[in-house]
Amino acid sequence: DTITYVVDLNSSNLGYLYDVTLEFDLPKGADFVSGSFGYVYPLTSIPPTDGEYVSIPDPTNLYGNTWRINISENDNVLTNDGLVGSTASGLDNIVYVRFDMAEDCETTSGSRAIFRASADEPCGQPVESQASNSPVIQINGVSPVFQTQLTGSPDTLNACEAGTIPLEVSFQIQAGSVPTGSG
Repeated sequence: DTITYVVDLNSSNLGYLYDVTLEFDLPKGADFVSGSFGYVYPLTSIPPTDGEYVSIPDPTNLYGNTWRINISENDNVLTNDGLVGSTASGLDNIVYVRFDMAEDCETTSGSRAIFRASADEPCGQPVESQASNSPVIQINGVSPVFQTQLTGSPDTLNACEAGTIPLEVSFQIQAGSVPTGSG
């Protein structure tokens, strides 16, 4: 099976960002489809149409199933001017990246890809990278080995102020999927 991922990279920074990079971990048994990577910048609509995506080279393997692609290296505006900060009007502070992932028999139902975005300030200092998980991969006819759920109320968290919010955590293991017991 093939899954299409669309990742939006957006700048919440006030100034411009340079060296905009996407790093991602794919689940065991999954691989990206070579030649499927594309990006859209600047955006004219959300979501962009298929025809707006510009093909870019495949990412570089860092280790295992972890990959990196520098989006800025593929776009003259992002390379020379940077990604506009959040004070921009319209959609100029967002880059969309799309690629296909193929799974095989080793891919675990319930697993997910992990995406990390990074960039540099105009002075060259890295901004704090941001990570996001994909939705879980559901394989038809296969129950997930484990299921986790973290929930919090977004109304109680202000990203501009340091603080904490309570999280409800649940963890469930499907009976017989993994050895359990003491000893």
